[in-house]
Amino acid sequence: MATSRFSMDQKLHIIQLCEDGTNSIKSIASLFELSVTTLNGWRTKYRVGGFSTLHNRTKWTRYPEELRMKGTKDGSYTCSSDPRGIAL
Repeated sequence: MATSRFSMDQKLHIIQLCEDGTNSIKSIASLFELSVTTLNGWRTKYRVGGFSTLHNRTKWTRYPEELRMKGTKDGSYTCSSDPRGIAL
């Protein structure tokens, strides 16, 4: 997982630029070298949950072995769309 180049305050500033309506979302995304999808994701998080939702995740979510084993019968992972049925 990549970490964000932007702090929560920077994200808020970029979102506020979008909200003031002076520039298009696409031009703001381009200015900060972001994808429009990422920028819209930040805007949605902010609208739904406020400033605190803009935090950066700093680590992977680790699942206990017992929970991972529950996901499959034998604990191996297979891709159902793989015709060879190779375990991952």
